[in-house]
Amino acid sequence: MPNKKDLKKEKELLNQDFKNVCKEWHAIKRNLVKGQREIQKEEIELNNPEYKAAFKKAFQTGEYKNRMLIYNSPVELIQEYQKNLISYGKICQKMHNLEQKIYRKREEIKNKPSYVKGSKTFEQLNYKEGFALAALKNSYNKFYPKETADVISTIKDLADTANVKLHLLNEQEISQELNNLLPAVRREGEINKQNPNLENKVGQARKNAKSMRNSSVQENSHQVR
Repeated sequence: MPNKKDLKKEKELLNQDFKNVCKEWHAIKRNLVKGQREIQKEEIELNNPEYKAAFKKAFQTGEYKNRMLIYNSPVELIQEYQKNLISYGKICQKMHNLEQKIYRKREEIKNKPSYVKGSKTFEQLNYKEGFALAALKNSYNKFYPKETADVISTIKDLADTANVKLHLLNEQEISQELNNLLPAVRREGEINKQNPNLENKVGQARKNAKSMRNSSVQENSHQVR
């Protein structure tokens, strides 16, 4: 069994890891906030029919790949934004896991509530218990609201019409990716809070699957007869 000295060393290593992850979290959050502002500007541009038509033509001609043209910037913007959002979710998950490890390690050192919950590292960082998990649970609503999702969907649709694959995730896929990062016991219900429409789609898919199974059983029954 490890002695107190070794346990304290392990605790300090966890504290340092936590500080590093907090820095990552702040950096990726800043990128998302900046990206969301840029996407909102693009929404204004897309409301102009002439701009939208020219954007569609850029996909058809392949000019959207040209970094010298204005159409390349929003494409790269939304690709980077989705990538950053998934990274943000993973960092929240990592922060939550480290938080739990720190509490467990402190409990090993001294099983006293005031000590377990009295982390100076958390106090210095102004970190409140459960913050990382709450941030992960709210990540879809905060960074993928309808206004943001609509702009990304519009650009994706323009590309699809021109048979251009931007390899973007749709709303349900983004929601699912973030939901999968939650602790297992929370996953089932969280996705429905993040994206209510997804619950209906999942339910319909289950009904369709059940209907297909029933049809298959009936068909096999007729064949046996």
